[in-house]
Amino acid sequence: MVTAKLRRNVLPLARLTTFRLDQKAATLPDPSNVQGDIYLRLPKTYEAFICFTIANIPDFKTALKSYKPTTSADVDKLLTDIHESRKARGGKSNLDVPLTQIAFSRLGMNVLGVTGNVGDPRFDTHNMLDDKALLGDQGVWDPVFRDGELHGVVIVCAKEKDTYDKAVQATKDLFSKSIDVKGIVEGNVRPGSNRGKEHFGFQDGISEPALRGLVDPNPGQLQVDPGVIIMGYPGDPVPQRPSWAKDGSIMVLKKLEQDVGPFNDYIKKWGPYWRDFTPIPDQFPKPEDEAAFGEEYFAATIIGRWKSGCPLALSPFKDDPAYAVDKTDKTNDFDYSIPGVYGPSDLHCPFAAHARKTNPRNVDPYLSRSVAERAAIARAACPYGTDYSDSTKDEKRGLLFVCYQSSLDNGFVAQTNQFMTNDFFPPTGLIPQKHLQDGITGSPEVPAAPDTIVLDDKTVTSGKQVVLNAIDKSTSNTYTITGVIQKRDTSATAFTQEFFVTSRGGEYFFTPSVSTLQAWATSKNALDLVFLQDATGSQQPYIDEAKNSIQSVYDALIRAGKWTLSTIRFGIIAFRDHDDPEYVTNALPLTNDMGSVVQFLDKIKAQDGGDDNSTKIVVLITDSPPHGTGEDDDNSPKGCPSGYDPVSIVNTFARKAITLHVLACEPTLSEEAYTAHDFYTGMTQKTGGRLIPLKQASALSDVIIGLAQETDSSEKLVQQVAPEVAKQKGKSASQIAANLYPKLAAAGTKADAFTITNIYTDNKDGAKNAQTWFEAKALNDDTRSKMVEVKGFRISSEYRTQGGAQPDSKLSSDAVNLSQVETAVFKAMARSA
Repeated sequence: MVTAKLRRNVLPLARLTTFRLDQKAATLPDPSNVQGDIYLRLPKTYEAFICFTIANIPDFKTALKSYKPTTSADVDKLLTDIHESRKARGGKSNLDVPLTQIAFSRLGMNVLGVTGNVGDPRFDTHNMLDDKALLGDQGVWDPVFRDGELHGVVIVCAKEKDTYDKAVQATKDLFSKSIDVKGIVEGNVRPGSNRGKEHFGFQDGISEPALRGLVDPNPGQLQVDPGVIIMGYPGDPVPQRPSWAKDGSIMVLKKLEQDVGPFNDYIKKWGPYWRDFTPIPDQFPKPEDEAAFGEEYFAATIIGRWKSGCPLALSPFKDDPAYAVDKTDKTNDFDYSIPGVYGPSDLHCPFAAHARKTNPRNVDPYLSRSVAERAAIARAACPYGTDYSDSTKDEKRGLLFVCYQSSLDNGFVAQTNQFMTNDFFPPTGLIPQKHLQDGITGSPEVPAAPDTIVLDDKTVTSGKQVVLNAIDKSTSNTYTITGVIQKRDTSATAFTQEFFVTSRGGEYFFTPSVSTLQAWATSKNALDLVFLQDATGSQQPYIDEAKNSIQSVYDALIRAGKWTLSTIRFGIIAFRDHDDPEYVTNALPLTNDMGSVVQFLDKIKAQDGGDDNSTKIVVLITDSPPHGTGEDDDNSPKGCPSGYDPVSIVNTFARKAITLHVLACEPTLSEEAYTAHDFYTGMTQKTGGRLIPLKQASALSDVIIGLAQETDSSEKLVQQVAPEVAKQKGKSASQIAANLYPKLAAAGTKADAFTITNIYTDNKDGAKNAQTWFEAKALNDDTRSKMVEVKGFRISSEYRTQGGAQPDSKLSSDAVNLSQVETAVFKAMARSA
């Protein structure tokens, strides 16, 4: 096995580590497929986060084809070369290459057409703005993050300013026709002796986790399974993710402003009282300069390390360079145990110290080590702003915090909510003990000022229990208050924890693998078509017709020229009623093997009763509504006995870019089930689909071919309008469509349309019910209570009998119309909600 010894001296080169990049087993990520910042960190002096929204999807995909992200394998080679260059040049390296990486927000993925779940519940349903209160963010966010509407971020970094500037401009040029740059957030490593330190003066990037099988850990370094950081491997909390998520990671970007002047004042204020911040003041040797030592020690208790990086746990009485950041075999080789002391102890390091909050190391028996491993994050932060001085004190500075994990709730969110801002973490006993919050990143709520009650001096004794009656003047209610009197300490040594870091916003991003980026850039036009076939007694003619015509449907779709043999997949789900003794549902997964499709259909007998870049269609063929829509003879009037809610399912279809079409077997559906027509009209409208009358089984193939081509054309239109929809947040679909339609028409945009004779009567009450179903969040009593009685026939007289007139249909391609634009806009809005 070939290994490369690499030395990271300071941020971003901060430890001596061995990377086993030739160990390619199924249980290990492929470094050539993992973007470079995720676990090795991009080495840099200057760093830019180019925050963007996608303005033109086809042009963006074209640019993405040419974009070459830096891989972890690239970073490994660069770090090896830097190490060799330093040895050859007396400790300095002249290597300077531009490095880059790209990541996408959930909204950005939706706009790009990647609507499938990554598998992380928080990322798939939230942006960071949604979690602002949860994360304790009390500051005003910068404009670039304030609206939560970013689609993605490109990271660009380099060693020298000239190389960096050229790389940033080259990236902007590459994507210039396809993105709107919403802002560029820039960072820079601090110069000279401050390199590797954040603005409060402490070494950063010391306690990074080592990924098992990829990184040989330094002594004491936290080891985690690769899947804790990189999706698709052991340690990943999600057992089954989509294939495109493998080798990806969730990136958190957060801009943290540091108020250095007041922090320094805070240290000076409490430095003289340093003995109050250690339980063993008598064991300290007498400092030569007590004032300077007091400030240095008090600051160290906030971080858990001295400014050199030396841990308090290893050297509690003074800063010892033997354990500093460059001593990689020692600086992490510790835990917080004290010889002769049972259980967790704060004799040498406070429980609330930043380093201990974020990596509690030994907390047995009150917290298992596996909890700490699951919560690990790979950090890749970079300072921003100038160094603090009298002449620059009014300038903004801080840290561009970046971390990676496979689970937000296990990683960043747990570190924020359960660790850093939790007064009672780490657990140190069976009875919770309050330790304070993290002194750097804590964010406690400001308690309300207590009401002041003036009492007779003779009755007030500290420690005395009192009973007071309080009268609410607004209601005249009387309340009894009991408690113990405590004298308030107003002396200078009554310590109050203060905080000097303010969040200026951020976002969650998915960092795809290199292969996934290329797949998104070169995605072929694909079609996933799923049939939901009612297999109850009345449906046998339609099952027979589907079996007989499925091959001709497949051939016709190929002849349309939009798809190939490998890009069309069919799936089938046959369903019966819940009391059927053989099956309720029977499914054939998506396949392009027509032989297996025909064989499956051949087995279906009526009895009583994807790829994210593809066009996804579900076709339901039925003559009755589901349980719970309000039919008089429904034996399950509250809904599906198994608890499935068709309204919620269709709402998910809409979010996930699945278009539902219902082929209504008429006249049975509309004339014998009085709720079905309105229900299915509302459901199909949610997804931009249609309710299509099917009076005879022989029309099945023509209808499916027409709907497939119309839907595919609509999806192409969605890609055109999605960027504009994202910009016009707050407007209705009709308003946005009215703005876009003239531009699309002027550009000569065309769209396929499948038209079929309207056999249904106009009915205002039915339309009202359909709108109610369209707006419904769930199938429940509240929704059912809003239904109004519908009178009269739902089908025109000439189409009311099975053998009567048949509707005509045709497929055409013409100039796009306003209705088609509005449908595309509605789809885009549903997917970005």
